[in-house]
Amino acid sequence: MDAASLRDGFRVSDWLIEPRASRATDGSGRVVELTQNQTQLLVTLSSRHGEAVGKRTLREAVWPDSTASDDKLRDTIASLRALFGENPRHPRYIASVGHDGYALVAHFELAPHRPESVPTRPDARLHRLLSELRRRSVIKVGASYLLAMWIILQVAQVTFAPLHFPGWWMTALTILAILGLPIVIVLAWTYEITPQGVVVDPGNGGAGLVNLPRPRHLLAPAIVFGVAAMAGVTGLAWWRTIDTPVVAAAGTAETEPRPQSVAVLPLVDLSPSGGNAWLGDGLSEELSTRLAQVPGLRVAARTSAFEFRGKNLDVRRIGQSLGVRHVLEGSVRREGEGVRVTVQLIDARTGYHVWAGNFDRAWRDVLTLQDDIARSVTAALQVVLMDAKGSEATAHATLLDSRAVDPYLEGLALLRQPGDQSSLGEAQEAFRAAITIAPDFAGAHAGLCRALARSFDQSRDRRELAEAEVACQRSLALDATLIDTEKALAGLYVSDGKFRPAAESYSRVIARNPRDADALLGLGQAYEGLGRAREAEASLRKATEIEPAYWSTHMALGGFLFQRGRADEALAAFRRVTELVPASALAWSNVGAALHLKGDLAA
Repeated sequence: MDAASLRDGFRVSDWLIEPRASRATDGSGRVVELTQNQTQLLVTLSSRHGEAVGKRTLREAVWPDSTASDDKLRDTIASLRALFGENPRHPRYIASVGHDGYALVAHFELAPHRPESVPTRPDARLHRLLSELRRRSVIKVGASYLLAMWIILQVAQVTFAPLHFPGWWMTALTILAILGLPIVIVLAWTYEITPQGVVVDPGNGGAGLVNLPRPRHLLAPAIVFGVAAMAGVTGLAWWRTIDTPVVAAAGTAETEPRPQSVAVLPLVDLSPSGGNAWLGDGLSEELSTRLAQVPGLRVAARTSAFEFRGKNLDVRRIGQSLGVRHVLEGSVRREGEGVRVTVQLIDARTGYHVWAGNFDRAWRDVLTLQDDIARSVTAALQVVLMDAKGSEATAHATLLDSRAVDPYLEGLALLRQPGDQSSLGEAQEAFRAAITIAPDFAGAHAGLCRALARSFDQSRDRRELAEAEVACQRSLALDATLIDTEKALAGLYVSDGKFRPAAESYSRVIARNPRDADALLGLGQAYEGLGRAREAEASLRKATEIEPAYWSTHMALGGFLFQRGRADEALAAFRRVTELVPASALAWSNVGAALHLKGDLAA
């Protein structure tokens, strides 16, 4: 660039240089007089902006009539750096290039107007701010902190659950990570790491927009202390809310779950061969059924409990969702003809173990094993186990051919899958295989009854209806204590339009266990078929109150309300289903139907 064109003025970063007046003006309007040597040196460097200019060239341009020494050139360079407030170790204006040159590296542009007519532009201020952030490494430090915190949170998310850390640990770590960011930014802006240690950054003497005057350096510790105090107060307030009762979806506070309440989660299969997930599921379902027959003990619906399969959640959250005081979890390991079940009973309010046990049995005694676990759990819960009929069931299980257990548990696993004709057909074949091996196996007849009842509900094939009724009656004849069989038979009556015997069957089940949500749901459907709408609604609502996390009760209540044109109430029930089972297409379809009934076509 021609040096003559620079005589009218030019900008170096936020400084306006006026060679004709031998003065420089910073962004805040402060005017500094320049010496002739300083002015000529700036003009020479600016004419070759960004290039290395040798010392000899600079000496000839600044002192053409004399032989100036390198020391004189260095002194002039040092005075300009002092004017710009530049640290030679971190040059932002004039950089040394090797041992024989200098280069102007700051932002450069022509400025033909006088400083009075050249206001500080917003983009120049932004440029100065960004330059200062880069110089102080604020952007680099902030990005490094965010990356480190992201890695730590990812590791914590993977490791906390297997280590059984309480769920609030993850929340606390996230809060600390967020509150730590402003602290790190303030420290990066205020302080600089040098070979002499950590020192206060003097800032850019000429950058009026971003300069941090020395008296204000004391603000940095105050800001850090303020953020730390805020973090402490926030953490204390949050800590005190940990044991606060959860507010129910309906807007009223849930009551504390009574001590004699439990949810049985699916047992994890740890068999060496793998591929036997149905084993843990089947044992969990059978164990849940055993515990449901204990007077005074409330057991969460199996469908609700199985929603937490494979989810690494804090047991306290599970207990709150299911409305139970205790959670039973564990694993099952089958190797050859032996089976080992390990279970832990956990207090969902505190997250601590109440009881744990290991059970080693021969495979042929696997059903007896379930009774042993049920007795141990109820003893731990200090519930009296009525053993009058349990001894008969245990004796029967002892005589059972162990070969029938595999297809029986496989059939139970198939019943938990979406109820299409394919999976129901496979479940029927599995139960028939178990019956072929052990004709007097009441549980296998009960499973066949349930599978046929669900299949008839879809196909309306009268042959399936007849076979289902025979299977149900046979199961009850073999073991009258099988409540699931009685409920399956009652459900079969509902599907066939025999609402009166269905209501009678469900009423008998509820008389023995008033908190059986499935029975209350079925009774509501039976009452609906009998035209007793008020009693039907009361029964369905009670089912949702007893098992607030059981999606099937909300679905049934929503359907009942929808049929009566009560769109808003039906919509609330269907939305609750989508919260409990977000992957259910039927739930979202029902929400759409309720919105259509309201006339909200866009929604």
